[in-house]
Amino acid sequence: MRDGWFQTGVTDWHSDDDYSNYLNQVNLSVIAHLSKSFLFTSWNHKLDATLAARLKRVVCSIDETSNHNISSMSNNTAGESLSILQRLLAEFYNAETTNERKREIEQLLENFSQQKDAWRHCICFLNDSQEQGVLMFATRVLEDIVNKKWIGVDANEKREFRSTLPRLLLAKRADFPIFVRNKLVKVIVDIARLDWPHFYPNFFSDMQEIINEPSTTSLGLYMLLTTSEELIRPRENVIYSRKLELKRLLLNEVPKILSMLSTLLDSLLDKYQVARHNSSSASPTSSHSEMGSVSLDLFSVSPSHDQNDSSTTEDDSIVQKLLRYMPSRQANSNIQAWNVESKEIGALALQCLADLFTWIPLSSLMTTSLLTTVFGYASFGYQTGDGHQLGTLAMDCINEIVSKNCIPEEFEEFLLKLFQETYQLLQDLVIGQNINFANLDEKYLDKFTEFLRLFVNVHLQRFASSPYFPLSKFFELLYKYTFSQRHIDGYYACLEIWEFFIQHVQTQTKAENNNQTKTDNIINKYRSILSVLANSIIKKIQSSENYDQIETLSNDVMDEEDETDLQTFLRNNIEILASISEIQSESILQTLFDLLKSRFEMFSSIDRYLIQNAQGQCIEFPNNQDGNYVKLQFHCALRDLATCIQALARMSDHFVDALFVERFQNCNTLMNGLTHVCFFATKLQLYNVNCESTLLSNIMEIHVQSLAAIQAFSPWLCQFHAYSQGHMDRQKLFYSLLNQIIEAVNPLLQKNTKVPEKLAYCAACLLLTLTTNLRTSMLLDIRSIQAMTNLTSGIATFDYLPQKVQVVIFKLLSNSIILPWSGVKDNDQHWEERSEKHASFIRSAMSNFINTIQSHSIQQDNNLLAQAKPLIKTTLMVLSNVIESVTNENMKSKTITYKSIESTIHTIISSLSLFTPFPDLISEIMDLIYCLFNALLSQCGISFARQILDTFMHLFSKQQLFDILSKDRGSEHSFIEKFIRIIQLLVLKPSSAIKELLPNILSFCMDQLHPLAKEFHLLDVKYALMDVLYRYLSNNWRYFFPSNLDQREADSVNNPQHFMAIMQVLGEAFLQSDITLFKQSLEILDSLNKKCKLYEKVIFQQDLIFEFTNVLFHALVDGSHELLQEEITYTIYTMASISFSTFYSVYVPQMISKCEMLTSNQRERLQENLGNSTDLPTFVQNLTMVVSDLRYYRLCNNSLPPGVISFD
Repeated sequence: MRDGWFQTGVTDWHSDDDYSNYLNQVNLSVIAHLSKSFLFTSWNHKLDATLAARLKRVVCSIDETSNHNISSMSNNTAGESLSILQRLLAEFYNAETTNERKREIEQLLENFSQQKDAWRHCICFLNDSQEQGVLMFATRVLEDIVNKKWIGVDANEKREFRSTLPRLLLAKRADFPIFVRNKLVKVIVDIARLDWPHFYPNFFSDMQEIINEPSTTSLGLYMLLTTSEELIRPRENVIYSRKLELKRLLLNEVPKILSMLSTLLDSLLDKYQVARHNSSSASPTSSHSEMGSVSLDLFSVSPSHDQNDSSTTEDDSIVQKLLRYMPSRQANSNIQAWNVESKEIGALALQCLADLFTWIPLSSLMTTSLLTTVFGYASFGYQTGDGHQLGTLAMDCINEIVSKNCIPEEFEEFLLKLFQETYQLLQDLVIGQNINFANLDEKYLDKFTEFLRLFVNVHLQRFASSPYFPLSKFFELLYKYTFSQRHIDGYYACLEIWEFFIQHVQTQTKAENNNQTKTDNIINKYRSILSVLANSIIKKIQSSENYDQIETLSNDVMDEEDETDLQTFLRNNIEILASISEIQSESILQTLFDLLKSRFEMFSSIDRYLIQNAQGQCIEFPNNQDGNYVKLQFHCALRDLATCIQALARMSDHFVDALFVERFQNCNTLMNGLTHVCFFATKLQLYNVNCESTLLSNIMEIHVQSLAAIQAFSPWLCQFHAYSQGHMDRQKLFYSLLNQIIEAVNPLLQKNTKVPEKLAYCAACLLLTLTTNLRTSMLLDIRSIQAMTNLTSGIATFDYLPQKVQVVIFKLLSNSIILPWSGVKDNDQHWEERSEKHASFIRSAMSNFINTIQSHSIQQDNNLLAQAKPLIKTTLMVLSNVIESVTNENMKSKTITYKSIESTIHTIISSLSLFTPFPDLISEIMDLIYCLFNALLSQCGISFARQILDTFMHLFSKQQLFDILSKDRGSEHSFIEKFIRIIQLLVLKPSSAIKELLPNILSFCMDQLHPLAKEFHLLDVKYALMDVLYRYLSNNWRYFFPSNLDQREADSVNNPQHFMAIMQVLGEAFLQSDITLFKQSLEILDSLNKKCKLYEKVIFQQDLIFEFTNVLFHALVDGSHELLQEEITYTIYTMASISFSTFYSVYVPQMISKCEMLTSNQRERLQENLGNSTDLPTFVQNLTMVVSDLRYYRLCNNSLPPGVISFD
């Protein structure tokens, strides 16, 4: 076939004459080829002569037989062909059939499907057979013909196909399995996607007739649903202009569709005697008596006007009138009265609406009448029976409406109706008669909760601004709905809704921050709502109030967030309390204080039940009914005490800054109480008592939460310390409290106490927080702190504790010595004395480590080194943490720290080769070097930094890295990422001395790391390496482009080989399947262009811009990274914008020429369609169209037999 085969152009389909001429050219070639090339070799029956007559009789039978009983028709020849197909399929699915034979059968079936008349055979098969295998095969062949070969089918055959298939579907709709019916519907819709309305003008009218015919309504609705899904989101076998045309054509039909669906849904409600307009239904302005027998006087919030005033004046707004007079529709009939067909029709109609709502412009098409109808169906969700399906589908529709932030033309009326229906539905659900909330369908409740979330999040601002909407009553119902939830996830979802509401109130108060009166009015407006909510949440988190639910929550198994179910429950509730406390904290704090006091009294009495026996210290309650009651009381009280402490710790910021003095006494009492709890539990060693595991867990939780709470109140301690300066009484009070805290915590870190790891770690973290934040010389005056700094066994002094606890202890001891004291002048800091003390401390801590790695036996025997790994790891981690703690400190602290650790660091670097057999130790050393460079680079000096870097680069030769990676142990790859982090840190440093290291750094990255990352597919290494290269360019741009002052200098580039190597790595990312890497490269290019005008550089324009645009264009065409389509298109635009003329005249022809499977005519059309636009929206639209059309051309060309057309 000649290259000009596509001369009429596929984009001219809207022209009937051109399209017909075009099809004639296609069909003549395709039919001629098919008639010669494809034979179903296993079927040696001459069926073609009889097939047309057989098909004609089938069609006539469909038209003439009223009962559609066409299965009785027979034809010997067609029957034989069907028999052959059945035998082949049976053989194919037989377990004894060999794979070779299966491939033969597949080829036979494929050959058959390629025949010109295959679709006629398949129509007969569908008519005559009931075997699922035959039906599946036939429908697949029909679908492939439409989606892959339709363009090559003769016009007359298309007409026959379009006529026959719907008739067959209608005739056999009751006999076909659901999957066959649905597949045939999709095939018909696929035909419409290609031919409607030009060659399939009656598609929509036929579908409407099918819907209007009672016996076929469900089939028509499914066809409508498929039409909405497929025509609005067409696949690649539709050209771009056709996609736009389909959406335009469908939008023209949408008013009819909505009217038809609304009428259909209304008729179903009317058929089952549902009140169309129930004027007695409770509206948002109804009095409480109208709402039923349940009182709603939970909140004391009153509207700003008399809502029960029944008079109407001429000055009434439309909102007031609508509130009084707009009726509400309810589904008052029992859903059980509906037959199966009606339920199916209603469900399909609602599914159609939900899908339509995803793409139609609701603001101009949505009506209050349709909204009323949909809410009517939503009310089925809380009826007894199986109405929850209709209710759930209706909620899908409503959620689509609400999520779109729909603003119809009749704005106020629609807004009112939305609120009224929401209020009515929520009221019926919560306080309606004969509604058992526990029996409601979970999926329906999830949809309803999602609706409330969208309603509050999207529309609350509008309703809150009007004085006529009774929001207090709405939130009253929401409150009842929240605490009626029987599933914990549903309750969490409701808490999220309250969080939206609280944020709304906070936004209002912040907006009126300069007007205290208005702020108070806003808070007072919602005070009752928030107070009741807070009190209910406080009750809900108490075991004494909510025992049954809390006991069902696991407190043992951790989730992916490292929380138990109970911890998640408490955190979610406490976070809401904390949000409420931002608005009104007094009542919440007072409630928690009262609760704390009563529960603490119970905890303090636990020593009554402590006894000493052979097993040690035990808690024993009387073995009788009273004892069981006391045990239960203790269980609830202890758990509530831990929860109360956790909640107060979360609200610690309400006691500092401007509120410090006002609430000082309360907080001082609280801190003394928490300290006493810790001291009491530590003194009695309650963490080691023998008792039931649940009781011991509660005691441990109290101890842990008390330590964590004191830590949370460290800002208050800091302010207390500053507040006490110059006041002897206050200083005594502060020192007394601080000493009590230390004495309560210190025993938990002593030897031979058998403290659980969790508790010891919390104790160490509390001391670390005090030394880091408090920064007072008083800490060094406390005897227990002094004793800890005297290391008797070096790093092994605390080896009886878990490693992570040891590391924290050494860090806090170093901080207590080295960090500057707050409120003390530099001359009074005693730096020399503290420097000597810190050096002595570090020498003692490092002594064991130094002796070990310098031991001759260790250097000769890796087994001995392996045995010393725990000590070495601990030492390296301690050093890293000591260095990290002074990262943001003054030069004095940094200098003293480096002086203390310098010799140890040199020893580690000189012994680096000793650790290479152990990648986990190398990984720890990497962490240490990173902390060193990040905190103390200026102290250690550039020369030492270069020495360290060179040592690592020499040590990690390409072969050495290859050997390590070849072991295929994923944990051993981490040290490479950590070394890249070190490199990244260096290239970010602004020091000019660092520039000397850049060539070696880049060479190591490009010559050693990059090839290995590619070879071993180390994605994390690739991500880190890409970021290093970006930082390398971004922060050292002058290394490549010296100056922009002189144009000649601006056009020059230094070190071009390095620059091109980096660009090559970025380009290679566009050839990878990993979407994260692809996106990272896009972001790097965009950032470099914005910051450094990368695309304007001559070297980029001459050598790179076409390569990048070309690979990105082909990524769009191939669809390899669809999720990044917008980002890719924008990147192409920014590159093209450097010179649009060059892009359109040079790059575009070259890019399209590199696309395979296109004719010259198609290439020309693509180039024309891209145009020469320079604005971003038009450019994006044109490029999207070209990509879509190119895919379509390829699909069409691939669907044609070989030799029909020729390509360039």
